[in-house]
Amino acid sequence: MLRLLVPIAVVLLLAGGGPTAVAAQDATPMASPTAGTCDAPALPPGTPSPMEEPVGTPDAAMAGTPDPQAAGAAVATEAAMEASPAATPAGTPADAETADRVEAAIRNPINCYNTGEYLAVAALFTANGLLGEFGTANPYDLPLFLEGGSPLTIQSIGDVQTHADGRFSADVVSTFGAQLQHERWFLVEDGAYLLVDGTPDLPVDVPAGSAEIAVTLTDFAFALSADTVPAGTIAMRGTNDGEYFHEIAVAKFPEGFVLEDPMALLEGPPPEGTEFFGGAAGPPGESFDLVLLDLTPGVYTLLCFVDEPDGTPHVAKGMIATLTVE
Repeated sequence: MLRLLVPIAVVLLLAGGGPTAVAAQDATPMASPTAGTCDAPALPPGTPSPMEEPVGTPDAAMAGTPDPQAAGAAVATEAAMEASPAATPAGTPADAETADRVEAAIRNPINCYNTGEYLAVAALFTANGLLGEFGTANPYDLPLFLEGGSPLTIQSIGDVQTHADGRFSADVVSTFGAQLQHERWFLVEDGAYLLVDGTPDLPVDVPAGSAEIAVTLTDFAFALSADTVPAGTIAMRGTNDGEYFHEIAVAKFPEGFVLEDPMALLEGPPPEGTEFFGGAAGPPGESFDLVLLDLTPGVYTLLCFVDEPDGTPHVAKGMIATLTVE
């Protein structure tokens, strides 16, 4: 959902509820990614997971000090891990009234995310949805992942379906910061609300005119088919030829910054002015796409923060590359 890193995800995505809940979700959404109303049920009392306990992706847990500014990459990794053809069963086309309700329910957590109401986002997910999207079933962990994330903007919602198991689904195209996303959202009825139960990835349609780059990921390096591309939309086709799960996380460091110690990115906040543009990941032997829109000239850095079983992140083993956009 939040190829926030959600990202990610996310990637995103409390008070309230009561008799006005259904009307709020069914209301016509605002066009602006930040103007819509956030409406969510109240969460039961709770606290974030202790830092010594695993929180989020396995990578984040092993890193020891999860950084909110890296949340996007974490969600992107989770999103890729949860994607599966089995997660997108066929349904029956929904009637117009149901389709409107599903669309409003999808926009609701996105409104909450864009307005910084992160516990409201959590309240609009099932425990299964939280675990699949963020790697934690504790809703009070979400601010850790979502704080400081890029805006999430819906491009389209379509193909709304109802399913025999009682769930609803819809095909959602969105942008998280610069990253183009395509997902199948699943929602379940919970009183007055439809809660997000999963957002498995779908193939991303590469916009016409994009600069396309092949990125081969090995243990532990990136190989790019080109190291310089024109400004605009960049489509990276990643292929994991290694023995480990790998990711492409794209960042832009401030001018003049030299990354001398990759571990510093995991042990403290990134340099002031660092920007995250998106991320995607895949298991050994598989390919995946990362489409970034409207990149401006500059030097962009590709990194892999996935950990070895012993906890050593791939970035510390030299899994870093640069791409010049001009």
